[in-house]
Amino acid sequence: METALAPDELLVEARLPLLPAAFRFGFAEFSRRPGDYALAMALAVLEIEGGVITNPLLGIGGVEACPRRLVAAEAAMAGAAPSQAVFREAAMIAAAAVEPIEDPQADVQYRRELVAAMVAQALAKACA
Repeated sequence: METALAPDELLVEARLPLLPAAFRFGFAEFSRRPGDYALAMALAVLEIEGGVITNPLLGIGGVEACPRRLVAAEAAMAGAAPSQAVFREAAMIAAAAVEPIEDPQADVQYRRELVAAMVAQALAKACA
């Protein structure tokens, strides 16, 4: 829950490029109370050209020891037309691909279910 900065270092700037017009994004997170650390979060970035997803990017956080991309779920969406069925399939693949941490806040199964829900929500928001 911290940066990798040394005690004598200071982060002064972050530059993020603007996405081209063909890209869409969505973000979803779940925490028990506002302001708490997320038990699960998902970020979806989709490039849509000719009515199909050409460059899907999907990442999760709060579930495993480190945030990461879900390449298998990305592959399931590539070349498909955006739809709830495609998003549900990607969400199920994502839930199966993670190795959730277990702590007093959530067990492994609950976090897998949260991954599926957050991925589906992020993908739906990306195409809303």
